[in-house]
Amino acid sequence: MRRYLVAAVCLAIVTVMLLPLVFSVLASLKPTAEAAASPPTYWPDAFSLDSYQRLWTYQQGLPTYPCSTASGRRC
Repeated sequence: MRRYLVAAVCLAIVTVMLLPLVFSVLASLKPTAEAAASPPTYWPDAFSLDSYQRLWTYQQGLPTYPCSTASGRRC
């Protein structure tokens, strides 16, 4: 019996720890207007990768930052 209680507590902790990550990923897949909507929707009506496209093309692009950090100079 104690074994099931420990398993249930561990499952509850894992759920609480992973839910913010799941909500963040789902929010990143929403169009900007839907992500900023009030009240929020938990599941996207339409999936969009625009946020990731903007991330890779912002200024010099995302690959510039890890490259410059690793080499100590601007790539």
